[in-house]
Amino acid sequence: MSDPHQRARLMSDAMHREVARRLRSDPATVVARALANLARWQAQFGGELPRCYEEWQPLLAGTVEALIAVLEGQDERAQRMRSSSPFTGLLTTRERAEIMRSAA
Repeated sequence: MSDPHQRARLMSDAMHREVARRLRSDPATVVARALANLARWQAQFGGELPRCYEEWQPLLAGTVEALIAVLEGQDERAQRMRSSSPFTGLLTTRERAEIMRSAA
């Protein structure tokens, strides 16, 4: 694939599908990780989150199904939200590398 933007989107989609899979099996851990990331970033930004991260807060407080819809969705909103994902650190370096190889 020669389009780097398309390749990046495919990799992001694949990683977020893995996050959704984990969310289905262990929602408390996945949501806790995302909330911890948001809290850390909020502290780093002087108490305020950038809007792109703020949008995740009500979603993380909602249903697992609504969260999965964004993690796996192909609409513009889902893709935009995944570009500022709070799930950093959920996948190991090895897992991310494997997903990147598979999505390439």
